[in-house]
Amino acid sequence: MDAVDAIAQLATADIEESPSFGARVSPKSILGMPKIKGDVKALLDIDKVIGGDTVASLAANPALAR
Repeated sequence: MDAVDAIAQLATADIEESPSFGARVSPKSILGMPKIKGDVKALLDIDKVIGGDTVASLAANPALAR
């Protein structure tokens, strides 16, 4: 990812549970599936996608994200 495309505020009621993708795909990094303006998006758990240590490092030093 090079940039943030959009930020949306979501109500809990607008987020559906992650579907089962079968044995080959682990849904552990997907928090839910919200619909935004008619399009279904994947709501990711950023700590599980890139790791909590990486997130903490970027938060402490935003210049690393560039």
